[in-house]
Amino acid sequence: VVKTAENNCYLKTNAGTVKLYHDLSNIEYGDLLEVEIEPLELYENTNDNAFCEKDYLYGQKIFHKAYVKKLISQQKQPTFYRWLEQRFSSQQDVQDYQRLFILGERSLTIGEDYQLLTELSLVHMFALSGMHIHILYALIKNVLALFLPRQLAKVLTFMMIGFYIFSIPMLVSLYRAFFILLLYELLKKWFHKLDIFAFLIILSLFYNPYIIYNISFVFSYFIYFIVLLTQRLRFSSFWIYLSSLPIILTLNAQIPFISFFVSDILNVFIEIFYSLCVLSIFFPVLEIVLKYTVILFQNMLSFMTVMNAFLIFSKPTLACLILFYFFYFRIIIAKELQQSYRKDACALLSLMLVFHFWSQHKIYGEVTMIDVGQGDCTLIRLPMN
Repeated sequence: VVKTAENNCYLKTNAGTVKLYHDLSNIEYGDLLEVEIEPLELYENTNDNAFCEKDYLYGQKIFHKAYVKKLISQQKQPTFYRWLEQRFSSQQDVQDYQRLFILGERSLTIGEDYQLLTELSLVHMFALSGMHIHILYALIKNVLALFLPRQLAKVLTFMMIGFYIFSIPMLVSLYRAFFILLLYELLKKWFHKLDIFAFLIILSLFYNPYIIYNISFVFSYFIYFIVLLTQRLRFSSFWIYLSSLPIILTLNAQIPFISFFVSDILNVFIEIFYSLCVLSIFFPVLEIVLKYTVILFQNMLSFMTVMNAFLIFSKPTLACLILFYFFYFRIIIAKELQQSYRKDACALLSLMLVFHFWSQHKIYGEVTMIDVGQGDCTLIRLPMN
């Protein structure tokens, strides 16, 4: 078992990884199972822009789905994952964030907080990613450097982080961050970070071409690409945020105003929050501080939700995406060359305003047939909404 959820798990077999539905209550990560199964069909979306299970699973290199008819045998294995679980707090709200930050798993009881983070487009800060790996790398290396030579501390840090990320359920963003960190350390005399980044993308696509359907892959790799391009520019956080808008619109069709203004503040807060979650595994006394940190964060989340406002769009068209990034990269190039980018900035702003108006008040009528399963559904939208 390489991943678990409420009513299913991912089972790694000789025939590939299988998404396995079950009604068993004690399936855990790392278990060895022998089961009798009934194959199931992967669902494809019958409405435009709806969730496509087939693409979602293919993006994780899962090509089979089945239901457990009979559990023949089950063996529990001592794993690092289980050791981490045993070190978690007995307080549910603290444990939820330890599980989120350390294992990358979302428990049912954290669902409401996670939904609010998704609506505010801040969920990427709490999903295990490169930011957390860099914090963990600095934390371990600095502690080891107190007792060991700096080079040895660095080697041991890479070994420990590698062991950790390969001992928990696979997360694309963690793998990307770790391999870029490791390969750049080994090859920085000969290659730039952009070269190593491109090399990793090529390897990922050879390993699984369907990974382009994995939103974690797209978001993580694209944002890191923008980070590399804008790291020498002033207000780089703004340019990174601006580049993510089409992805946010594709997923949510709306832009939360507050996310940009609080992201820099939250970055510092999350560094402390994440460090406390990691350290509390080894020093349980920190659970008291962590509990109050969770309470503070939940209050901050409630405040941001009340203060937030949304700018509503529709899902961007291909033409809109091409134009947006055409003007965006022209601005980045102009800033790099220290040239004027006023016309391109005005064009980009005009594009967003026109697209917002077009999303809300289309000048033509639409009749949309929607597949709702056992019935007919028609949405009629008149001109100017």
